[in-house]
Amino acid sequence: MKNVLKILLLLFLTMCVFTGCKVTEEKIEIWKGTQNGPKKLAGTLIDPGIDINLRVKAAVALVEMNEWEKFKESFPKMEKSDSETVILALAPVLGELSRGEREGPQEKSLTKLQIDAKDGLYLMLDYAQPGSKTAVIEPLVAWCSEGNYNIRAMAGYNVRAVVKKIGEPATDALATLLTTNQIAIEPIAKLIVDVNNASSNKKASEFLSVQLKSNILQIGETHLVAAAIIGGQAIADTLLDLATDKDLTEELQRFALRAYSQSLDNGSIKATSKQMDILFTMAENTEFDKFQREETYLTIAQAGGPKDSERMIKLLTNEVFFWRLVGLRCLLRMDGKNQLARALNTKKLARDGDEVSEIIIWTSRFPKLIDQIRKALKEGNAFAKGVAVYALGVVGSVDKDVPTLEGLLDNKTKLPAGFDHKTLGEAARAAINEIKKKG
Repeated sequence: MKNVLKILLLLFLTMCVFTGCKVTEEKIEIWKGTQNGPKKLAGTLIDPGIDINLRVKAAVALVEMNEWEKFKESFPKMEKSDSETVILALAPVLGELSRGEREGPQEKSLTKLQIDAKDGLYLMLDYAQPGSKTAVIEPLVAWCSEGNYNIRAMAGYNVRAVVKKIGEPATDALATLLTTNQIAIEPIAKLIVDVNNASSNKKASEFLSVQLKSNILQIGETHLVAAAIIGGQAIADTLLDLATDKDLTEELQRFALRAYSQSLDNGSIKATSKQMDILFTMAENTEFDKFQREETYLTIAQAGGPKDSERMIKLLTNEVFFWRLVGLRCLLRMDGKNQLARALNTKKLARDGDEVSEIIIWTSRFPKLIDQIRKALKEGNAFAKGVAVYALGVVGSVDKDVPTLEGLLDNKTKLPAGFDHKTLGEAARAAINEIKKKG
């Protein structure tokens, strides 16, 4: 097929010799307005015997006319070396056209020619060889990172498509847009992370970290959201610094902590031992209100594990039930397998009906701990056994738990104050009924 195309091209050129078919700039302009013009322009583009400047003008004409099929079909018809020559000559021309006259963040609008030129560059990426690819990538990266991101994002082939196709050079450039005056900081952060280039992610984390530290008074929620998306070690340290920075409002301090928590959730950071120390210091600082401290403890539970539970467990003996409950919630998340029975056997964990109800509710929220609940029923003190019975009424099963509970029906062990039933046997009967209701 390729040989046939070459023969047809030679015939076309031979005819041109006898008919005086000489390509000129004037003819290219005329062809832009004729029915057969696109075909003639494509013929000019692929002809190695025509001056390269005229071939470039023909290519630009196809771009202006949005004759994309003719444009794309031209490159595979050329010899590779010839295609490289054309791309190297065409890329800077389209790059200049894509810039337009109003570049930079203050850019108010785009011309059709700017968008078309960028789309032509994007389509050429599929045909550029290693020797010419950089010439195509550079103006595309400039398109994505040097203008007004908001108005360029969805123009023609959208920025997401361009960036994902180019990869690291584009995400490196986008990282420099993560500033406190960038309106589109959140979608830019998402795009960088979506491409998932480790080197670019690290650069973005470090760059945004510096921006946040340098412009504290300009920080808003959207910047902290972007920070949570980017994550990385630099961002993790910065977010914890901001969470205690008095130059921020209490609301933004709390939002910085939530951004840190969100980064933990999406896996973009992992807490270091130093960060865990900072979190515990924040949580234990009585200068902060109790809800901020609670949120910090819950972040510790999210970030930490069994090795951190000993520092958490002292909350179980706090004089205020609010903190005892926070301690239980955190321990169940961090190391419930080893700490549930220990927590339930703590003296005076709950002292009235409302407190007992809260303990039961939270114990029942972790069905994966059912084996530990069953263990507490056998080995715990009266309070632990009571909580375990009530919890089994919520998460227990007919086959595994009803027989055990039936064995307790005559048990006269008195339950501490706060339980709805006076004895363990009465509580067991109620739990059996609850399990059977669920089927």
